[in-house]
Amino acid sequence: METAPFGAPWHARVWGLAVHLHETGLFSWPEWVNVFSRTVAALPAEAGECVNDTYYRQWASALESLLSANGYLPIESLDAKHAAWTHAHLHTPHGMPVVLAEHGMNLPSEGAPTAPLRGVPIHISPAIKV
Repeated sequence: METAPFGAPWHARVWGLAVHLHETGLFSWPEWVNVFSRTVAALPAEAGECVNDTYYRQWASALESLLSANGYLPIESLDAKHAAWTHAHLHTPHGMPVVLAEHGMNLPSEGAPTAPLRGVPIHISPAIKV
């Protein structure tokens, strides 16, 4: 039985982004392997998480760490974005999409419907510093 390489669209996006950024010269592949290996060791599978989700969660976290370490993504910006997404997630009514306004963070107020549900829930993993 053959399985698809990507179990969800975000898997393909994060994989493609890392490969593209490597191809543009933002980091070397040995540098990537080093950071990814440390990330895999630091972020094991979570309870109930499928193998693909674990792998691409680790992939995304390694990419965030590498970009931050190389000065392309300041960790303060990343921490602020994680905090904003967490806030938006916790203040979005059940069944509604999580919306993050880029400027001013005009988040939906509790109980205020914004749009019908369309897609899968977002999982926010903690940032790690490698």
